[in-house]
Amino acid sequence: LIYDKDFNFVGNVLDADAGYARVTVISGDGMTYYDCSYTMPGIMIYTRASEFDPFTLTDSLYGFKTESAVWDPLEANVLWASSGNVGYSDPGLFNGTYQLTDGNWYKIDIATKTLKDSVEWHFYGDRAQSGAGEKQRSIAFSADGKTCYLGAFGTAGLYPLIEKFTKGSTGVEQDKTEKPSKFNLAQNYPNPFNPTTKINFSVVENGLVTLKVYNMLGQEVATLVNETLNAGVYNVDFDASQLTSGTYLYEITAGNFSSSKKMLLVK
Repeated sequence: LIYDKDFNFVGNVLDADAGYARVTVISGDGMTYYDCSYTMPGIMIYTRASEFDPFTLTDSLYGFKTESAVWDPLEANVLWASSGNVGYSDPGLFNGTYQLTDGNWYKIDIATKTLKDSVEWHFYGDRAQSGAGEKQRSIAFSADGKTCYLGAFGTAGLYPLIEKFTKGSTGVEQDKTEKPSKFNLAQNYPNPFNPTTKINFSVVENGLVTLKVYNMLGQEVATLVNETLNAGVYNVDFDASQLTSGTYLYEITAGNFSSSKKMLLVK
């Protein structure tokens, strides 16, 4: 529905939607409408020549099923959108190029249809079991773009309904002097540790880097890095004060490189 500034009804963007959609986003000039569906095959893009013309389907972000979306607060023409609906459908491929993963919100450059970054929901249990409840229903940013809030639909009390992510809060520090020749994930130091330890890693090309910690049941317990980094040598501190003693696995993914190591928490 379209309303004017005094909330008088003007007309419809669409008279009927072909599938279920829980969120829509509009371009700043009001000329482009993004119909974000999680049952249709993608985000459908409608445009109009002027405010007096009807909207017509002109493009799509094929394969990007989503339940929540928001414009990036700092970059124009950049949209954050969730991938799929956990427990409902496989998000599949975005334009046949990017394999999408349930539980992630992706940063999309609308003009080039490329992925620039992502934020991942921390599931509180087995993904197949908890996924039916932990659906990606909301995303919001602070005005400076440094804090992101993710919301999931589900039964209160089973898991937190909102997760907060702060860019740079992981304490990722780059060694400006070293130029790595290969990807590497070093053994944490100290090891065993209580309750903090340091993890060093190297990346040889710019791109998205994730560093996550898992317990021995394969459950994710912490995301230490999930951002685009330049080539270089980095270190990050891991605080396990909220975890119990035991063996944990930390794993890095950067481009086609993936590596993991074990560490021992002794309290």
